[in-house]
This record gives sequence, structure tokens and C-alpha cells, in this order.
Amino acid sequence: VGGLVGTLLLKLMVKYAHYRSNSSIARHPIREAAVVSFISASVTYLSTFLRMDTTDLLAALYSDCKYETNKTVDQLCVESNASDIIVFLLLCALIKFALTIPGTNTIVPGGHMVPAMCVGACIGRVFGFSFSLLQERVGDVGFFAECAGHDQCITPGVYAIIGSAAMLSAVSRMTVSLVVIIFELTDGIDYIMPTTICILVAKWVSDAFGRDGIYDELIVLHDYPYLNNKMDFVFNETAADVMRSRDLCVLNAAGNTLASLNALLATTEYSGYPIVKSMDTMQLIGYVSRANLETVLSQKSAEITDDSPCFFTSDRPFPRNTAYLDFNPWLDQSPIQIVETTPLNRVIDTFRALRLRYVLVVRNGALVGITTKRDILRRIHTFRGSSKTAGVFSSTKHS
Repeated sequence: VGGLVGTLLLKLMVKYAHYRSNSSIARHPIREAAVVSFISASVTYLSTFLRMDTTDLLAALYSDCKYETNKTVDQLCVESNASDIIVFLLLCALIKFALTIPGTNTIVPGGHMVPAMCVGACIGRVFGFSFSLLQERVGDVGFFAECAGHDQCITPGVYAIIGSAAMLSAVSRMTVSLVVIIFELTDGIDYIMPTTICILVAKWVSDAFGRDGIYDELIVLHDYPYLNNKMDFVFNETAADVMRSRDLCVLNAAGNTLASLNALLATTEYSGYPIVKSMDTMQLIGYVSRANLETVLSQKSAEITDDSPCFFTSDRPFPRNTAYLDFNPWLDQSPIQIVETTPLNRVIDTFRALRLRYVLVVRNGALVGITTKRDILRRIHTFRGSSKTAGVFSSTKHS
């Protein structure tokens, strides 16, 4: 149940995030936060339990009725009001569920971990309270035969712990780390084994609807350049299929001036520029970063004017009677290069192993394109959704 409900919460949060990014809501973040805050405060004020701090609410749901002394929390243990308690807990879970969907996407994010655990704890306590009532009705027979001789056999708080772990596992896809988190919250070593089993089952159920957790989904949504090391892909493509070959912004080794370089930096936002021997041959000789260009230009001497020549190679004589800028010491003469026929799988492995942001694609030493991490990610996301034009298989490695 936790896996199913957690997966539903995950899907709804992602759908709302997509809707928000494509609507006018994202253009008015302060107004959105104010509306969400007003609705949350208005709805939660109606209930004493929802009015509590979320961590206090979790502590109340985890509590043992046998040792509970708080009169407010003790209301969850009154068996004569069993039906009201079950309806109340389900209503609290529904309210927390609904408020978590927009709350994680506002300019002041409310987070999803503790709210998701609260939803799971409410549902788990409903199951535990229901089993406790059923055991008292039927007695210590059949399924409850192990309860014979025990004063209190079923503790609803334990079911709340298990429910919160299952819910958070489905939303975040965490496993071992989540077991540690639950252990630190409860300080109960006896709960490690049931918690581990529950988390694994919840993850298996949620993986049937997709392997990505909330963090992976938001990374894709915001187009962050993150290449997951736990995913394996098999493509039938090469580097030429993903490289950018049109309108390449390159610099000639010679023929540049201070004014032309300043204009280039002002009109482009690239983090670096390939250096070629000539625009005709496109023979690659190096790569210069934007930061190095800006550093050298900002530290130029007073003799340098806008018409002063700038050189990126020392294989030709420099002018004797004219001030010039020599960028050769700041030139990366051995940038990472691949040939255009390199299999895409090997390109992905190269990006992962060397932590690259870009790689230059060459043919017989001539620059024909450039591939960035974002280009790789876009192709991965495209083929994860559709494999009509190339075979792709992805699986999560066990850590």
C-alpha cells in the first residue's frame, strides 16, 4: 500500500511541477507561495493534530498507547471511538497528501520527506489500529495465535513506522539509507528487519511504475547536467549522431584582435572555444576557456588597444613593433577528443569516468563537432521514453 500511495504522490508532484513550469504560476512565485501557505494554514488549523508541528505529529503517530501520557495523543488510542479514529487518520493522510503536491514546488519549498512520512504513518497506524481491534474481537486464534499470553500483541505505532518508511521509499527510491534514517528516528534496533523488508517491497512495487524517484524526476525537469552512474544504456548510435556540428563557435589561431575577442565574449555565453589552425581546414590545435580569455583581457597592459592582434599559437613570428596578446600559455593544447565513429556507449563512459562537461569530435584531426553533457542527457531521456529508432536498455546497478 505504501508503494502504491507513494508512487501516486510522486507522479502527482512531477505532473504539477511540469504544469507549473509551463503555466503562469512560475512567473508569480511569491503569489503562489502566499496562496499555498494560506490554504495550508486554513485547512490544518481545523484539526488539533494537523496544527501540530510535523515532527511532533510523527512522534504522536509512532507512540505506543500503552505508555502514552499525553492527553492529546491518547485520543488515538480510545477503542470506543475506533471508527472515528480510523476516519480521522485517513482524512489527515488525505490532507497531508494533497498539501504535499504543491508544497514541494514553491519558492519556499515545504519539502517532501517529512510530509510523505506523515502520510505513510497515518495509513500505517490505521492498519495497526484495525489489526489490534480485530485481534481483540476474534481472540488469540488462527492468525493471532502467537498473541496468546501477551498483554498487548499489536502496537499501532510500529505499523506507523513501517508505513512511513514504505511511503518515503516509494517517493525517493531510497533503500539502505532510509533504513538508517528510520533507525535513528526510532532508536529501535528491533524494527530494522521489518523496516528493511517493507522498504524493499515498497520499492519493488514502485519500480513497476518507473525507476526514477523524485530527485531524478526533478533533475530531468530542470535540465540539470547530471549523468547517473547507476544507469546502463545500450545505444546503436555513434558520436556523430549526438554532436552539434552546425554554427560551431571557433577561434582562428591568428587574425584576432582585442576588439573581436571582446565582441565574441559579449555576444556568446559559451564556457570555452575550440582553436583551429584555419577556418578552411578546421584543423584543431587546442581549446581555450572563457575564464582564461576574460582573465588575460582584464590584465592587459596600457599599450594594448582594440586593434592589437591576439595570437593563440607560437608557430608564426610575432610583430616586433606592435603590442600584441599571446594566449598560447593559457591554451589547452590537448583537449579531450573523440572521432565521430566512436560508439555512443563509449562516449557516455568517457563522460562518466573523466567527469567531462564537453568533448570535441574530430575527423582526421579536423574539428567536425562538439558534444556536451547536456547533449548526452537529452538523447538518453529521449530514448528512455521511446526506443523506436534505436535499441536502448537501462537498468539500475546494485550498490
